[in-house]
Amino acid sequence: MAVSSGQRSKVQLQLVRAFTDQPQGGNPAGVICFAQFPSPAQLQQLALQSAQPVTAMLAPADGGYQIRWFTPQQEINLCGHGTLAAAAVLFARFPEMSQVEFFSQHGDISVRKDAAGYSLCLPLFVLSAVVVDELPVAITQGQTVAAASGRDLILQLASKQQVFDYQPDFSAIRQLPWHALLVTAFDDTATNPCYVLRYFAPSIGIDEDPATGSAHCSLLPYWQAKYPKLPGQWQAQQCSAEGGEFKVRRMGDQLELTSQAVLVSATWLVAASLEIPRAC
Repeated sequence: MAVSSGQRSKVQLQLVRAFTDQPQGGNPAGVICFAQFPSPAQLQQLALQSAQPVTAMLAPADGGYQIRWFTPQQEINLCGHGTLAAAAVLFARFPEMSQVEFFSQHGDISVRKDAAGYSLCLPLFVLSAVVVDELPVAITQGQTVAAASGRDLILQLASKQQVFDYQPDFSAIRQLPWHALLVTAFDDTATNPCYVLRYFAPSIGIDEDPATGSAHCSLLPYWQAKYPKLPGQWQAQQCSAEGGEFKVRRMGDQLELTSQAVLVSATWLVAASLEIPRAC
C-alpha cells in the first residue's frame, strides 16, 4: 500500500516472521505491495529503509502476483521465507483466498493455505558432487563427510552437534563462488526422517540466515539421494538462534514445503518522488 503526498510517498511495510508460529522466532521479512513496481533503484532504497534481512516486493499480475526479493544490499534470485511472508500478508488481507500464485524471473511459486499451515511449491535444484579435499580447510574445518554443489555449496557433517558447533569463517565464505554455504547433517535422533542445517550467505549481506526456505531446494534432493528407501515426507530443523521448523516432500520436479508465519506489525516508509496511485 502507498499514499502519495507531493513529491513524497508513504509506503506501508508489513513485518512478518516466517517459518515459525512465534512472533520472535523464525526469519523476519518485510512485505510491500504496489500497483506496479517502481524502478529497481527505488525498490532497493525501500529495502534498505526496511532494515529487514529480505523484503518481498509485490505487484498484481494476471492470475496472481509478481514478486521480487531484496536484501538491504541487493536483489536476490529466490527467497522462500520472503515468499511465505508475502503469502501470509495476502491471505490475511483476502480471507477468502486459499491459494496464491507468484511469478518471478527465477520461476513461479504457488502457496496454499490449509489447516496444516502454508505450503509452498519451489523448484528443486540440480546437484553435483564436490571433492571435499579441493575445498578450503577454512570451510571444511576437517569435519566434512561429503560435499555437493548447486546454487549453494552443501557440506555434510557427521552429526547434528557438529552442525550446531560449526564456526563459520565469513571471510572465507565470501570468497566462495556459490550463492551461500549450507552445513547439514542427518538427525538420527528424530522419529521421522529429518535433517538439520545452518545457512551462511555473507556475500549478499546475510551472515547467518535464521530460517531458509530455498535451502531445501538443495537439501531435500541431497538427503533423498542418500536415503532413497525412507518415506517421502521429511522434517528439517534449522539450528540458528531463532530456529526454523519445516516439513518437506518432493512433488514431481518441485519441492513442497509446509510451515507457519506470524504477522507482527505494520509501519510506514517515506520515499521521495515515488508516485504510486493505489495498493495491490
